[in-house]
Amino acid sequence: GLGDVYKRQALYDQTNTTKLEANLKNHYKDTSDIKKRIINWLKLFNETTIEGSDLKKDLGQNSIENLYNAIINLLSEHIPVKDEDLDFFYKKILEYHSSDESLIFPLKHLYRDSNGLERLFIKCGIEKREIDVEKYAKKIFTENCNNKRLVIPSDISISGSQAGKALEYYLKTYDSFEQFKEETKKREEKNEKYFSINNSDELTKLQQNFRGAKEIIFLSPVITEEFKQNILSRLEDYNISSNIQFEQSTLLRDTDYLIGKKRFDKENKKIIYALLKDRELLKKIFNCKKWQEYKEGVKDNGSINKRNTLLRIGSLPSKHIRLFSLEPKNGTKPLLDYTENWKR
Repeated sequence: GLGDVYKRQALYDQTNTTKLEANLKNHYKDTSDIKKRIINWLKLFNETTIEGSDLKKDLGQNSIENLYNAIINLLSEHIPVKDEDLDFFYKKILEYHSSDESLIFPLKHLYRDSNGLERLFIKCGIEKREIDVEKYAKKIFTENCNNKRLVIPSDISISGSQAGKALEYYLKTYDSFEQFKEETKKREEKNEKYFSINNSDELTKLQQNFRGAKEIIFLSPVITEEFKQNILSRLEDYNISSNIQFEQSTLLRDTDYLIGKKRFDKENKKIIYALLKDRELLKKIFNCKKWQEYKEGVKDNGSINKRNTLLRIGSLPSKHIRLFSLEPKNGTKPLLDYTENWKR
C-alpha cells in the first residue's frame, strides 16, 4: 500500500543516488526519468507480492527496505561505460582514422549486425559515412597492407569469446572456398554478421594482411584482463605474432565485475542471491520466455557467482544478472535495457 510507496521513495531519497544515476545515464536508451524507472521496478516487490514466498522466509528479520537497499546497492556497483571512456575511444579512433598507417576493421559488420559497436559509434556521434568501414574492409581484402596498423574496435571487451569466434572465422585454414562459404552460411543463421568476402583471393589477402601487419590494436572503452589473455592465445593459434596491443580507458579484473568476486556488502549479497533463486516468486511478477535458461543461471551460488555487473550502452553482456532484464507482467520497464541477440 501507500506505506510501501512512501518507504521506497524515502529510501531512494536517503540513498546517495548520484553515483547510481551517473552509472546508468550511458546505459539507458531513455534517460528522461531514471529515478522513476527504478522506483517503479522496486514497487514490483512489496509486502503483498512477497507474502508466502521463499524470499520472505529468507529475509527473516530483514524488512522490505533491506531488499530495496540491496537492489540499489547492487545497481550502483554495476560498472558503466563512463563519459571519459567514451572520450578516450572517440579521440583514439579518429586519430587512427586520420592516419594513412592505420586500417579500421571491426570483426563484425556493425551496421548489419546492429551491435554494441554501432551503439557506441552513435553515442560518440560518429556517422556512417565519417568512418566508412566497408571501404576499409575492401582494402584489407584486396590490397597489400603489410606494415600497416590494424585497429579492431569494439564497445566493451569482456571474455573474448565473440572476438575469438570472429578471428577463427577469418583466420582458420579452410580446405576450399566452398567450405568457407558453408561456414559463412552457418554463422549467418546464428545471426552473426561479418564483412562479405567474395572469393578465395580476398580471404587469402585478409589472412596475409593479419600476418603482415606492423601491429594489431584492440581498441575499446573497457577491456578485461580475461579478454587480453584469451585473444593473445587465440592469435597464437593462428601463428600471428605481430605486435599485439590493447588500448582502453578502463582495464578491469574479474574481482571488479564478477558478482561472486567483487567486494559487495555481505548482508546485501545474501538477500540478492535469495531473490535471484526464488523462481516461483519471479514467475508471478515477470514474463520470461526461457525459464529453463533462467534456472541454469541461478541453480546454485556457483552459477550466480559467474554473473557479471557490467553495463553496455543500451544493453548488457549476455552473462548479466538476468532478473534485471526480465519483462514485468504489469507493463513496467525492466530494470535494465537488454538488446537480445535473437538467435543464440
